[in-house]
Amino acid sequence: MTDKPKKNKGGRPRKPINKEEVLKDLEEGVTKKDAYKKQGRSPNKCIAVLEKEDQKFGQQVKESTQAFLEREVFPKKAFIVSAFWEKIAAGDTSAIIYGMKTIVGLKEGRTIEVSGEVQHIHSLTAEQRKAKIDELKAQLDQAIDVQILEGEDDT
Repeated sequence: MTDKPKKNKGGRPRKPINKEEVLKDLEEGVTKKDAYKKQGRSPNKCIAVLEKEDQKFGQQVKESTQAFLEREVFPKKAFIVSAFWEKIAAGDTSAIIYGMKTIVGLKEGRTIEVSGEVQHIHSLTAEQRKAKIDELKAQLDQAIDVQILEGEDDT
């Protein structure tokens, strides 16, 4: 058996990804998807292939993302949550209702009252159905005639 060289899929080979720039972007708060797009790569392929093949780089990506969260997100989250609890303690009803819906899981029940009669035309015989359709057409024609008469201008 002869060794055949692999066929080239065409096009020029991609330049290697700049890992330092990806890590810098992640520390600044850019999402993984956007950081890889900035490098001209598909984020799904990079996450699935590059980070798994290079364990050290995968760990650095996780640490960079975590560093951003700890520096920017977590302190602000704590501030917002404490302000929310202060509003509840002060008796703000909108904050209490929001907390009951989001934290406790309160569901508001809705009731709809229906008045009237439902007529199932498919349960009628053919003659009854034809009579009902003719009656509805006559009512529609009368309603249209009334609207035309009301719309006429005598001036």
